[in-house]
Parts: sequence; structure tokens; C-alpha cells
Amino acid sequence: MKTRRQELILKLIKEHPIDTQEELALLIKKSGIETTQATISRDLKELDIEKVVDRSGITRYGVVPRTQTGSSFKLAKILAETIQGVDFAGNLVVVKALVGMGNATGAAIDAMGWDDIVGSIAGDDTFLIITKNESKSMEICHRIEQLIK
Repeated sequence: MKTRRQELILKLIKEHPIDTQEELALLIKKSGIETTQATISRDLKELDIEKVVDRSGITRYGVVPRTQTGSSFKLAKILAETIQGVDFAGNLVVVKALVGMGNATGAAIDAMGWDDIVGSIAGDDTFLIITKNESKSMEICHRIEQLIK
């Protein structure tokens, strides 16, 4: 039963943008398996499923590789607490952070592993992101705005 339930959880996580254990429990129940929140919580931990931020900036459950330290959900929380504003000009995205948090903010954004970023530079309260073009800058700016809402 455990193997079947965990296989179902993996399938549901891949097919649906699930952001709460309650949503997951409901989908599991609809699939004909009775379970408890505590069991789901243990399954998520065993399967290395955590809250992650997807490419569109939405927080949801996803499989976190064992080699990855921390999770993008934790990084998103850091960003939400430190970023004061974000804007772009051409292929540059300027992220304004709390005083003294430019490097931490930059490290968190770099750790997200977004492919659209060519490079970055951090200062005391500012983080500069260089992208390939203006449309990529707009996308990065939008992702960051979604994270800090």
C-alpha cells in the first residue's frame, strides 16, 4: 500500500500544481486511497518532495534532488523578506534589497539556477542581473515580483 501511495503522490505532483498537503490528500482520496495528513507528510519527506518555486515563480510541491542543499522555497522566503523592489532596462535587471542584504539576495537568486541569467553582480543593497536580452529581463523581473508578493 505504501509503495502504491508514494507512486501516486509522485504522479500527482508531476501532473498537478499542488501547493498544500490538503490538496494532495484530496487528490489521493479521489484516487481511492484513504490516508492521513501525518502519513502524507512522512511520504513527502521520504520522497524528497518539498515546496519549490517553478520557472514561472509559483510555489508548489516538487521533487528536490538529494544533492541540492536547501530548497528553492527557502530561497524564495529569503527573497520575499529582503527585496524592496525590482526593475529592468534592456538586458539588465536591478534588484533593490534591504541595506546590507545585496549579497545575500544575489546568492539566493543565483541559487535558483534560472537559465536566463548570464551573470550577476552584488553590492550592499543592490543586485544586478545580466540577461541575454530585454525579453529575458522582463521574464526575470516578473518571476522576482511573483516571489516577493
